[in-house]
Amino acid sequence: MISGVRKVIVPVADQQAALEFWTTGMGFELVRDDAFGDERWIEVRPPDQELLLVLSPRQADEPRRTVQDRLPHSDLFFDRADIESTHAELGSRGVKFALPPARQHFGWWALFEDNEGTRYALGQWENGRPGFDRESDGSSSAEKSSSPAGTQQEESQDTPTPQPALRTLSFLVGSWHIEGETVPDFPGAAMRSVSEEAFEWLPGGFFLVHRWNSVFGDPAADAGPELPGGPIQKGIMFYGFDASTGKFRTHFFDGNGPFHEGSMYQGELCEDGRLVFTGPARFTITQNGDGTLTNDWELPGENATWVPWRPTVLHRLEG
Repeated sequence: MISGVRKVIVPVADQQAALEFWTTGMGFELVRDDAFGDERWIEVRPPDQELLLVLSPRQADEPRRTVQDRLPHSDLFFDRADIESTHAELGSRGVKFALPPARQHFGWWALFEDNEGTRYALGQWENGRPGFDRESDGSSSAEKSSSPAGTQQEESQDTPTPQPALRTLSFLVGSWHIEGETVPDFPGAAMRSVSEEAFEWLPGGFFLVHRWNSVFGDPAADAGPELPGGPIQKGIMFYGFDASTGKFRTHFFDGNGPFHEGSMYQGELCEDGRLVFTGPARFTITQNGDGTLTNDWELPGENATWVPWRPTVLHRLEG
């Protein structure tokens, strides 16, 4: 009798690069790396599991299937008991998520990408499926069995919880020194900017708070008022996530004026890892290989285009 599935073939274009991704990025264990004719036979294993992935060269006539952006390319579905902590751990190792963890009617669902851009599903399943094991009211069977009779407290369905997708922005948390320069003739001569900025989680985890203290040009040469409209700019922005639209939302406040609709932006995570926020202007945040970030600001141009305005580079401050 068949007792189970032991190995699964994973087609890859570059076996060595794939091996580095699955071991270094995903934390899998290398089980076998042997010669197999003119090729290599590589097997890796997920932590605490017996199933083996065979990293096999993809044949020329074996293209990656075409699917919608929110679906996986691979037929492999991975499972984890705590998908949010797994998302944070893998993200810290450089693993990109095309879709951060989000709760669906069937459980938690996320999509991560390998080094070749192939998307895989990562789940935390409800209704007794592996990795979740929760009853219909949301409490685990272990929680119920350990509660004294008559004292079980059901979690209210109306109790709000932070959106896991917002944790995609965890790489921003910390203090940064930022420098940039406006593009010449947009308008007038180029103007340098220097800023000290910080990101931190608001208690409760529903919002990421961004504070900045910026200097445009030379305050000594342009001794205008600090605010509003002067060379020194200070402000605060709140980042949240709207599950109904699947997009980030930001709202900022500064000393240049009262509340106005132009202080709100909407953003999304692109497949290439960039964060793009659009409002009265547009800014794009990109993680660089050297630990810095770039934040490229654009202003509206003609015919619904965007024109570069102020590229900036963020350097993380120690401590």
